Amino acid sequence: MRKAFTLAGATHVDMQHNIRKNAFTLAEVLITLGIIGIVAALTMPGLIANHKEKETVTKLRKVYSSIQQAFLKNYAEQGAP
Repeated sequence: MRKAFTLAGATHVDMQHNIRKNAFTLAEVLITLGIIGIVAALTMPGLIANHKEKETVTKLRKVYSSIQQAFLKNYAEQGAP
């Protein structure tokens, strides 16, 4: 027999004989973490390489800009080479 009770304004039905907990087992959690770790291990080297490439390109653009500005300043002060 099911009993109904009120808790914080909501009516709940007590189902003592049909209690089933929905939860993940430790094995499922560990397998999921393992899969996430493998995917991360496969993608991280590519991401790091892309980041280093962008960093190098940015540094080269900065150096090129500095050289160009120095050339233009020299051209303005000294005239054509």
